[in-house]
Amino acid sequence: MSFLRRFYHRPRQLLARRANFQVHVWLGVAVSVYMIVIGISGSILVFRDEIERLGGRNPWHGAPRADRWADARVVVSNLNSAYPRARVK
Repeated sequence: MSFLRRFYHRPRQLLARRANFQVHVWLGVAVSVYMIVIGISGSILVFRDEIERLGGRNPWHGAPRADRWADARVVVSNLNSAYPRARVK
């Protein structure tokens, strides 16, 4: 039986079709899992405030805050004293 007749009458018996089917199935599974992970993580990022409110945790709202920003000279001197061999650019 020629290739075209086999393709027309018994397409499931062709090796190329079975291989194509397997590649299609597993690529579809992999892409689906990837899309599900992207969707869930994106939803968590979008609804982060609501999720924290429902969970009873909001870690940044009760933290003490400095009254003013640190002076750049003080930060550089602290870095130089902590890391004497490093160079601040």
